[in-house]
Amino acid sequence: MEATTQDATNAGYEKGICTKNYLHDGVESLQRRNEHTNKVRSKDIIEDERRLHEYRSVTRCNCVNANEEVTLNIIVGTRTRLNPPLPQEYWGNAVILKSIKVKAGELLENQLGFSALQINKVVVSQNYEEVIDSYKGWVEKPVMFSKKLLLMANKLSISSSPKFSVYSCDFGWGKPVGVRSGMANKGDGKVTLFPGVEEGSVDIEVCLLTSTLLAMENDEEFMEFVTV
Repeated sequence: MEATTQDATNAGYEKGICTKNYLHDGVESLQRRNEHTNKVRSKDIIEDERRLHEYRSVTRCNCVNANEEVTLNIIVGTRTRLNPPLPQEYWGNAVILKSIKVKAGELLENQLGFSALQINKVVVSQNYEEVIDSYKGWVEKPVMFSKKLLLMANKLSISSSPKFSVYSCDFGWGKPVGVRSGMANKGDGKVTLFPGVEEGSVDIEVCLLTSTLLAMENDEEFMEFVTV
């Protein structure tokens, strides 16, 4: 290859001044959301709603035209979707990238549950056949994921999951007090979810243009459910 992997994955990506911040979605936030909807949702729907809070707020704060399409990229785990499933001890990655696309107006005008259901439908539909078709398609026509593909043109990409058991890991230093990540794969529109120290809570790592992040801090609907 003439270009390095780093060059290839960043080709065409226009860098802006981004700021990384950490937000906390606590157990009390879940209780408030239950009060808003008057019902208790499944854990999967709750995680979808957490993704949507960032998705909606970023769209709103970027003043996206109602008729423009906005994209949410999510990572779907495939370990348990394979047949036979991969063992829990499997060390490598086993995921596929899925995109949820809606009009900005549709995203903001409907209730949170409407968009959460769209995400949940995509996740639930990823059965063994769908996963194998995705992998076969990549083998036949490989695509190298790039920042341009994932982090441009009204796109928000969310990775990791609060489901991972990280606080049970003790390498002799004592119980972890938090989970964070470095600067790799960061850019405008990158969100990473980590489990919080308090059971059921989530730490949200947000990397956005500084102007967008400042606008989100003044977004009352978003800040009602998170703390900085």
